[in-house]
Amino acid sequence: MTAKKKARYKYYEVLLNFPIVAQLEALAQHTGNPGIPHFHNCLEIGYCFDGYGEIIIGENSYSYTKKSFSVIPQNCLHDIIPAKSIKNHWEYLFVDTAHFISPVYTNNPKMSKNLAARINRRGYLLHSNKHKTIASLILNIMDLYRKKGEMYQECAKDIMAALMIQVARLTASEDQDREYENSSNMFITNALNYIGENFKYKIQISDIARACHLSETHFRRLFRQSMNMSPLAYLNLVRIEASCKMLRLTNASIQDIAMNCGFDTLPTFNRNFQKIMNASPQQWRKEGKL
Repeated sequence: MTAKKKARYKYYEVLLNFPIVAQLEALAQHTGNPGIPHFHNCLEIGYCFDGYGEIIIGENSYSYTKKSFSVIPQNCLHDIIPAKSIKNHWEYLFVDTAHFISPVYTNNPKMSKNLAARINRRGYLLHSNKHKTIASLILNIMDLYRKKGEMYQECAKDIMAALMIQVARLTASEDQDREYENSSNMFITNALNYIGENFKYKIQISDIARACHLSETHFRRLFRQSMNMSPLAYLNLVRIEASCKMLRLTNASIQDIAMNCGFDTLPTFNRNFQKIMNASPQQWRKEGKL
């Protein structure tokens, strides 16, 4: 029996004034081997330029072909399994949804929060033939990033705003919403979102289970089944990823960074950092600034 692969957390660092990352060309090639199930801190929008295979989004499996595209919420476990011996070419956009939307609705934070929630409600695998408007918007943004002409980022912002509305409209069907909310995978999205919003605080696993309306024992079992890691291991992973960002972008002391990322003591932070990053915080900061 094949061992279940441990899920991987991929963190994308985005700029607050421009929360979009483009991953194009050779950076996104797949050559016939299944990847590692993973999830992101951002919304992932992918477009298949060539190839075919299977994509796993949450607990659901879909067949993709050339000109298929995916929209995958933040913290949603997914994986691509290309057909054997077939070269696949995907390109991606990663968007920090909340940071992108909030400046658009500065006078209506409730609208901003609701729109972000709708966009991150569920994942999709769609095809350009049936969803030409969304596909066209995706390709236009990618083309802007490829050419990098004058004011391309500002143009990409405008198109991305339109794309966000189109994605939100995909969730308008009550039947689709009900299908997603009834999925046993819904709890894991709630759990990951709760951790993402509260990792800086002294939260316990019981707090996360309570937020998911589950007993702690049942929550721990379901979490490990879905993620192939314990809730505490994931919580520490998110905290270490956040500390990496602070180490790179600030001059704060290691002690302050540890406290700001939810660790009770500096030794606990150092031990977890070494385990996950295979380096001490001091070494990692020094190497990142070379």
